[in-house]
Amino acid sequence: LEDIKNADFINNPYRTPAKLNKEKLDIAWVSPPVGPGGGGHTTISRFVKYLQGKGHKITFYIYDNNTINQSSAEAKEIFSKSYGIDVEVGEISKFSEKHDVVFATSWETAYAVFNISNKKIHKFYFVQDFEPIFYGVGSRYKLAEATYKFGFYGITAGKWLTKKVGEDYGMRADYFDFGADLDIYRPKGKISKKKKIVFYARSHTERRGFEMGIMALQIFKEKHPEYEIVTIGQDLSNFDIPFEFTNRGI
Repeated sequence: LEDIKNADFINNPYRTPAKLNKEKLDIAWVSPPVGPGGGGHTTISRFVKYLQGKGHKITFYIYDNNTINQSSAEAKEIFSKSYGIDVEVGEISKFSEKHDVVFATSWETAYAVFNISNKKIHKFYFVQDFEPIFYGVGSRYKLAEATYKFGFYGITAGKWLTKKVGEDYGMRADYFDFGADLDIYRPKGKISKKKKIVFYARSHTERRGFEMGIMALQIFKEKHPEYEIVTIGQDLSNFDIPFEFTNRGI
């Protein structure tokens, strides 16, 4: 709340600093609490590995939200075990003003980055979702939407987001294409020719439309019983699903 209160929505003081003439950068990422198996942190970790491979220094700062409080040690261990990156993790209250670059990674963290006072730090916004629609229209929707007007340079997941934040909010941005690690995501053996539908089923993420998806698949399965329905994204073993399906968990 203090970070939001300190954000000046009318007179944005941030201007892009002078060009950095360095081969090796000191780069900070401000992240919400990290957990295993997160798609957003998986993508971030791939960028971090690439940057570390080029010799850049990486530090993470965990920005606690209202529901999770996470220590630096806990986050460092998860980054190592779940995402395979060895990084320094600090407390956001002890943010170092000596970094060359800082990335906001979610709408909450954008407020913390906005309020960093050092005018020499280049501020970027790693945008992987249009986060206002995580919520119904209200305070959090509007607070998330406002971050696209903070003057950061956006790095977005896919071309659509670059177009969205640029056209609707005047945010300068570029994008990276979606990808998959084919050393992990590949067939383990003979590929079945059985017809399948894979449903990304996450009941706790409202925007995924879990209930409507289940209803649609029930109708489909009654009409096309020859299809196998496979669910991923969440363990559904304790759910009363009204049709036969293969539960692949997270």
